[in-house]
Amino acid sequence: MKEIVVLSGKGGVGKSVLTASLGWLLGKKHRVTLADTDVDAPNLHLTLGAELQTSREIKTSEKALIDYEKCLRCLQCQEVCRFSAIIGTESPLVVPYSCEGCGACAIICPAQAITIDKVVNGRINVFSTKRLVVVAGELHIGESSSGLLVDMVKETARREAEQTGAEILLIDGPPGIGCPVIAAVRGGQLCGGRYRTDSRGPARS
Repeated sequence: MKEIVVLSGKGGVGKSVLTASLGWLLGKKHRVTLADTDVDAPNLHLTLGAELQTSREIKTSEKALIDYEKCLRCLQCQEVCRFSAIIGTESPLVVPYSCEGCGACAIICPAQAITIDKVVNGRINVFSTKRLVVVAGELHIGESSSGLLVDMVKETARREAEQTGAEILLIDGPPGIGCPVIAAVRGGQLCGGRYRTDSRGPARS
């Protein structure tokens, strides 16, 4: 099975339209599975008019959780948190959107009242058209660990491809050059860039 990744250095240049077009054309002669790894803004299924088949919550992010029955209210956890994710004047309160799950608070807590646990931070959705299967990741608003979610999207897409006997796995990559992009490229055989044209002439985007 060939893995083809479509990427770009920025968003809004037509990666999803190009991926959808390739998938639709290749699907006329080959078995094709598509994966949308732009987990912050998945829209490949919208471009293809695909219908939702299954959806499941996933846990790829870790956060600090406080057991208030053990907590001494000493606020040492608040002092050690470099992300200012623990607030409160009398009792510590974790701000989930700020917590990076580093574990410093759990280490310093004298009562061992803090644990670092995986929390739900997104979903993996499987869509389908008459000829195509689309696997898409969807990161919840304000959540992190998009690179790990991309890994799970690709794993799910590979399983779907194997089950349907797909010859091609076509991946709609995320914009930029960060961890999600690295995760999208990993394991691929072919990688194509998307170009843009503006008043300054053609340029790679």
